[in-house]
Amino acid sequence: MQTVQQLFSSSSTQDRSQSTLMAAVTQCLAAHDPKHRLSLWQKQSCRALLTMPIAAVSAKHAHAQVMVAADTANSWDGELVFINGHWSAASSRLPKGVQISINVVDDAEQSALWLAFLQAMPMTEITAAMAMALAAQVVTITIAADLRLRVVHVLTQPGMHAMQLCIAVQPGCQVVLADYMDSRVDKPAAILCNRQVELADHARLEHGFANALPSHIAWLCTQLVKVARAADYAFSHMATGGTMLRYHHQVHLLAEQAQCALRGLSLADRSERHDQTLLVKHMASHTYSQQVFKHVAKDHALTNFSSRVWVSPGIRDIQSSQENHNLLLDHTARALTAPELEIYADEVQCAHGATVGAVDAQAVHYLRARGLSQAEAVALLVSGFMTSALDGFSAPMRARASGIANAYISALPASVPTVSDS
Repeated sequence: MQTVQQLFSSSSTQDRSQSTLMAAVTQCLAAHDPKHRLSLWQKQSCRALLTMPIAAVSAKHAHAQVMVAADTANSWDGELVFINGHWSAASSRLPKGVQISINVVDDAEQSALWLAFLQAMPMTEITAAMAMALAAQVVTITIAADLRLRVVHVLTQPGMHAMQLCIAVQPGCQVVLADYMDSRVDKPAAILCNRQVELADHARLEHGFANALPSHIAWLCTQLVKVARAADYAFSHMATGGTMLRYHHQVHLLAEQAQCALRGLSLADRSERHDQTLLVKHMASHTYSQQVFKHVAKDHALTNFSSRVWVSPGIRDIQSSQENHNLLLDHTARALTAPELEIYADEVQCAHGATVGAVDAQAVHYLRARGLSQAEAVALLVSGFMTSALDGFSAPMRARASGIANAYISALPASVPTVSDS
């Protein structure tokens, strides 16, 4: 069975019958050396993904019907179910106002769309090309009504899976979309997801990812969001667990009054790696963006926040802010943070900042003097660090995100290193 690492070496010869898209994919894979010390795959836990077999999912297995657990905290207008990266019509519940179309990846129309997607990604973001090489279909979801939708990703087979999604929200529609993971395997598995999101004029999409992944599951998502005039994209992220959890976001604010807000909380443990790589491009005047991410890490875990705001020449009245705050709960955890600004215009308000630290010893001492134990004091401070991030979640996902945070806090060790301001 072919492994992920063999995917790169097998791309060294180009088939002349390939479409323009697949030829570009082959070229990207052939140019990448997964063994290079600076490659994503050579960093910490990513190396384990190189030896993961590429899953061979039969049509019968991919389209089998599954029952997904109800979300007792919320009522959803519809559920879109994907089994091992494949759309499952039999398991889904489509409301009025949602249309699904299925195409092959190198279909002529799809090829042009996804070639532009691939070209927008930096060469180092090799997961985009990998997903295109492995995905069996492109699923286009067109939403033309105000809806709350749950997207359930079901894993029933180990190995590497891939999927490509295109989500189009029609003018004026107000949509909530939540990604839920449902793993039913006890062996290593991963999903590579390419996702293109297009918001028409005055549309709004509240997009959320709130999941506690099993330790043997990896999720790597590359997405490009295009925001039209007066449209609004909001992304909320809450995650813990997983071998690796990586998001590469690109948001293009294409017309006046377009805006986006990206926020999240990652809770890393046991050598996990959580990555947020973001690029927000202000391509029109009177646009707004905000990024607020918080990370908590312990037990050899690594979190990474790499963000850049790019402002086009000749535009004005831009407002943008970037914040990343990291709390390390022991001496083995690490946090990388790199907020950046690339500005080619004058009339802008852009700010960025980052912090990395441990639990405040003086605050622990203050709480212990009022009757709390060491463990209770630390748990209260960690909970306070998380609270502002949780407040940003929309109502359908806040209860799920709070439950994940509470479970992480309850598992904290009794002794956590602290640092004093003095």
